[in-house]
Amino acid sequence: AIDQLITTHRTLLLDGGRAEVGSEAGYSACALFLSAVESAAKVLGLEAAPRHYRKQFSANYRALFPDDNRHYRVDVLEASADQHSAIWVNGDKFELSPEAICHAEALQKSWADLTLLLESCTGDERTSTKHPARSELTSILNAMDTAWAGFEHKYIAELIEIEEQARRLIIKAVDNETKLGSMEEQRGSPEFLKVQASLVQCIAHLNSVANFRRKGRDDLGADILESAVAVIDRFGLQSK
Repeated sequence: AIDQLITTHRTLLLDGGRAEVGSEAGYSACALFLSAVESAAKVLGLEAAPRHYRKQFSANYRALFPDDNRHYRVDVLEASADQHSAIWVNGDKFELSPEAICHAEALQKSWADLTLLLESCTGDERTSTKHPARSELTSILNAMDTAWAGFEHKYIAELIEIEEQARRLIIKAVDNETKLGSMEEQRGSPEFLKVQASLVQCIAHLNSVANFRRKGRDDLGADILESAVAVIDRFGLQSK
């Protein structure tokens, strides 16, 4: 397992100590190395850091993290390296909390420590190897796992909250549409027009954030719809 750890580390595409995962080759190499890290930890008999927090994850994330085993993922490692990058959802900007960033920095430090240790095990010709001291490797793997669990907890929890906020816009639109459908007998009343205007506003907002490659318009108000309805009523037309 230790030989496999050293071997897979050699295949990583590193850029200043950071794993390059943007390409298919880089992503695959990183995934293999993380799997080797898990295997080495098991062979060394290291206990995984507690991950009871996963029970609070949404169904989608529980599918990715089904139990308390390590389940190291490339995207989590990448997120810890891109800790200051903003996340844009529905036109709103989200950033990781200071606590999440603190955990990300701890994970990146432990990753750097592991990288330095494994590089010291490779000969100048990258052919001969020596095993690291068990105590040193054990200490670094334990520190990395603790840091990983800490970041994973905060990062996924904050992603879930961001996704929840993103869904609220659609939920609001559905609620308005449902309410409007139950008010057919009140068509034209102030309350009906209020709900209708809210629905139009939701649809316009959805249009503006969905059309990210073109200009999505959100400046078309309910007055245009009301004018169209007035024309239909005036000329006795019926919508099909």
